[in-house]
Amino acid sequence: MWAFRITLEQLSPQRYAELDLSDDPRDHIHNCQILHYTREHPETQELAPNYRWMRSVCPTDLSQSRNNWEPVIRQLYTNDDLLALVAKTPRLIAG
Repeated sequence: MWAFRITLEQLSPQRYAELDLSDDPRDHIHNCQILHYTREHPETQELAPNYRWMRSVCPTDLSQSRNNWEPVIRQLYTNDDLLALVAKTPRLIAG
């Protein structure tokens, strides 16, 4: 499920790590949890060209999920943003 979420929401490695290490149970994916994506605006029913909203529901315990539609925010990076991310990333191969 995380692989699909990373792909659909275009999560950065940093954002994934924030969610994975979060103490808030609503940031995790629990057994039987449903992730529902749509391109239809939840209030206006206007269609977007791609998935723009997501809701997460844990039917076995609603306190474990947010249960409301939330916008999917895909980060856009400038060249400088990308260079800063690369500078923060440890090298795997010394050279």
